[in-house]
Amino acid sequence: MLHELDLLDIMASTGSACSAATPGPSHVLIAMGLTPEDAHASVRFSLGEGNDRSDVERILETTPPVVARLRSLGSLHGGAVASREP
Repeated sequence: MLHELDLLDIMASTGSACSAATPGPSHVLIAMGLTPEDAHASVRFSLGEGNDRSDVERILETTPPVVARLRSLGSLHGGAVASREP
């Protein structure tokens, strides 16, 4: 997913910026009540003062088709890809 978003010039990563080298799920997301599986599967979008509403709208428009495409690839290869709706 991160590679696909990067190809679209959308900066994203897994985990928090302050613990990028930690392989486990984010302790902050765990504290917020996410399961370890969901916390480990989270994606963080990097935004700053140079971003505006149009950048957020682009992420919201671009990410669902990327997720759908990757999920379809998983099902084509016999992988069970669970759908987690917010």
